[in-house]
Amino acid sequence: MGRFEKPKKEEYQLPKMLGVEKQGNNLVFSVAVPNATECSLKLYSKKDVSIIRTISMQKSLRFGNIFSALVPESEASEILGYRYEAFGEEFVDPYATKILGREQYGMAPYVIGDNNDTLHGLLGSWETYDYYWGEDTPLSHAYSDLILYKLHVRGYTKSDDSKVQHKGTYKGIIEKIPYFKELGINALFLMPCVEFNERMEPKPCLSELPNATNEYHKRNSFLMYDSNLDCKLNFWGYTTDSFYFAPKSSYASSPNDASMEFKEMVEKLHENGIEVLLDMNFPREMIVQCILDCLRYWAHHYHIDGFRTNAEESIQQSFAMDSYLVGVKLFSTHWNIGAIYGRETVPNKKTFADYNDGFLIDARRFLKGDEGQIGQIMARIRENPEKSGVINYITDHNGFTLADLYSFDCKHNEANKEGNRDGTDFNYSWNCGVEGDTNRRKIKELRLQMMKNAFMLLFLSQGTPMILQGDEFGNSQDGNNNAYCQDNSIGWVSWSEKKKQNELFSFVKQLIKFRKVHPVLHNIRELSGIDILSCGCPDISYHGSKAWYPDISHSSRTLGVLLHGAFALKDKTTSDASCYIAMNAHWEEHSFALPSFHTTSEWKLALSSKEGKLFDGGGDGKESYKTSVIVPARTIQVFLCETVK
Repeated sequence: MGRFEKPKKEEYQLPKMLGVEKQGNNLVFSVAVPNATECSLKLYSKKDVSIIRTISMQKSLRFGNIFSALVPESEASEILGYRYEAFGEEFVDPYATKILGREQYGMAPYVIGDNNDTLHGLLGSWETYDYYWGEDTPLSHAYSDLILYKLHVRGYTKSDDSKVQHKGTYKGIIEKIPYFKELGINALFLMPCVEFNERMEPKPCLSELPNATNEYHKRNSFLMYDSNLDCKLNFWGYTTDSFYFAPKSSYASSPNDASMEFKEMVEKLHENGIEVLLDMNFPREMIVQCILDCLRYWAHHYHIDGFRTNAEESIQQSFAMDSYLVGVKLFSTHWNIGAIYGRETVPNKKTFADYNDGFLIDARRFLKGDEGQIGQIMARIRENPEKSGVINYITDHNGFTLADLYSFDCKHNEANKEGNRDGTDFNYSWNCGVEGDTNRRKIKELRLQMMKNAFMLLFLSQGTPMILQGDEFGNSQDGNNNAYCQDNSIGWVSWSEKKKQNELFSFVKQLIKFRKVHPVLHNIRELSGIDILSCGCPDISYHGSKAWYPDISHSSRTLGVLLHGAFALKDKTTSDASCYIAMNAHWEEHSFALPSFHTTSEWKLALSSKEGKLFDGGGDGKESYKTSVIVPARTIQVFLCETVK
């Protein structure tokens, strides 16, 4: 390799972000190493993966704990990757935007040079191209219009029956865009797809960085493992052993072009009106600046529309005050909105949303007929805070799928080889009479109806609904409620179920369309239970066997909810129809009083989990109702109010 040119000192500027950055004709390598007195940069050759240059990072290019080195861009064509060395140990740059060595999923890391020479472990690298985004801009769907769909990039299309060419990859997701549009969702929520270590190795061979106070930098020291070791895989990717600025290369059909393929996926989804959000599992000890740099990087370079973070409440204020993240959706277990906005300030558009199991627990308990749930369900249905969003879901990745929720009373995690001790024991599930698979027709019909009830409760509530991959056609994990290590048919979506459960799939499509057509079901404003329009009826009210008097006793399992259409506009001048939701979670039929607020009004059945289809107004021979209706056992029905002329 030719002699490295000595860069001019005046060309160097403090980098905008750690990692590798181009400045003029130079590449600037910058890394933060707490408590270190010296640090060196090691450059590796493309030909034989040997060290071709070790650069001592000069004091003149040091700012605080940040060490920097300059390399002429003309030399970059001969460089495969790089590592740093401090405290006598090598480590990979935690800000590296490309990681070499994990191109093959599940294999021990190694890097191959042009001459087929091999280096065990990882190298950091950087992107050498600028992606042309054209006119791609953030979609900025409002939380009230958002319909989330959570999936695992690899597991979603890895099965042979997924009918895509590029199975288990970003391109596989692109191939499923027609399916997403048919279903009706407008946002994908992706489980971790940063460059995480899926190999759950028992012991490293090299020690981590000594004397470094920042645990995050310790964790990214170079570790070498036995490539022949058979180990469990972290299929989900929720591990802090990750490089947060690089997309996972083994999720790409061409691993060396993972960044390009990921960006193509985002662009194609945006073209079809579908947002992309990422689940980011940051280490607790990760410094705030690094978290902000990461979110900014993905939002800017990959056009990501939002993130879920596990950031603690103490640093939430930093997100709210960050000018780069304005308009980017942010999910967390709970946001202290009062501390972020104060009492008087109301944001022009909601950015933050609570993402937790509150809705899941209350909905599951109500639907299976537990006592004492009416009060919670009344609150969950109307929950739509003024200053933030709320994400509602009945299933998430860490638990039963919807089909398993009504097929198993207990978890069956034996395949995880942990003695069935892993995974939660509190599932609030019901097997409908038989544990697991069955051929009994009545039980299968009951399970189907329970799944329809779950979807109806989810999409008839005011918060933002989220579907777990495959739930819309009854995907099962055979009773495993913690499939974190199942990179196989248990953890993959089984697309063959779509044919078997076509009735459920069609029902979910109709339900999503019904929600979109009726803004009264996803109001922009928070419902107050008050008649602020002086129209003679509040925006939301609760009922039972007697109108305006809900039965909230401990033993009650029924609830009627009236959403008045005058408080939701279909356009600038047209109000929506009023909607009455009759929910019977009891194992016996019950009579529901239909509230009357106009002398000429009547109610017509629009949707029922019993029949499992949408009724078009007065079609299908359905009768009109004025005063009351009998709702069958374990059934949810929706009625729309029409005025008789």
